[in-house]
Amino acid sequence: NSCRVILGAGDGCSAAVGAGAVEVGDTYLYLGSSAWISTITEEPLLDKEMRVFSGAHAVRGLYFPSGTMQAAGTSYSWIKDTMYCDGSMKESDRDIYSYLDTQLCQSHRHSESILYLPYLLGERSPIWNSNARGTFIGLSASHKKVDIVRAVIEGVSMNLKWILESLEESLPIGKIRVIGGVIKSRIWKRMISNILGKTITIPQNVDEATSIGAAMIAGVGAGLFNFSAVRNFVVDVEEIEPIGEQQEDYLRLYDLFKESYLALEKTFEGLNGVRRG
Repeated sequence: NSCRVILGAGDGCSAAVGAGAVEVGDTYLYLGSSAWISTITEEPLLDKEMRVFSGAHAVRGLYFPSGTMQAAGTSYSWIKDTMYCDGSMKESDRDIYSYLDTQLCQSHRHSESILYLPYLLGERSPIWNSNARGTFIGLSASHKKVDIVRAVIEGVSMNLKWILESLEESLPIGKIRVIGGVIKSRIWKRMISNILGKTITIPQNVDEATSIGAAMIAGVGAGLFNFSAVRNFVVDVEEIEPIGEQQEDYLRLYDLFKESYLALEKTFEGLNGVRRG
């Protein structure tokens, strides 16, 4: 018996296939521990400011310009561990992510916004700065834990908007399909749509999309089907449109988010010098 060996692809390329992004203009967001936004093109995207990069797609002749951030779901996990896993949880609240989702959905945004720069591990797109670090700006004595958790989700989403903005300077982007385990959260779904200002679609298998993509690449390589069959594997179960009023609120906050990073760039560099000292 012979064993057929199929040349596969890396995680980003497999995720693209698993997200159904196999034709020019298809765009997806992977939201896991790290996160990235990627769209499909016929030519590599050469960004003069070097905020995003391009890779060769598994689909011959296509490319996937992408912007990747380091600490997306990692930021959420960090704030969960820091503020909620201290022995104070009731047994009924042991599903911590469902608990946080409920708390966030049942509470209103605080009248005083907090900015969170999600750079716990330095950052790749769009700033490419290993010195950058996580930062909270605007804390007051009236803020509660839930307000800080909300700020973390907002900050991750705003950095993704910065990546999206970098891509859209060169490419038109419409709907975005979102994959990755974090998007199962009700509050993340709504916030991502409002902050990106895009209609998002969510497929049935958000957790396994990358693995499904790798399997589909193997299927194409084995001659079982071609990439057009991807549509049979990717079934959307939800579509969320941005709410105009909330989107306008976030746009004002987004400008301050970018300003805050730029204002702190030299501070991050100085802090790195202190660490090395």
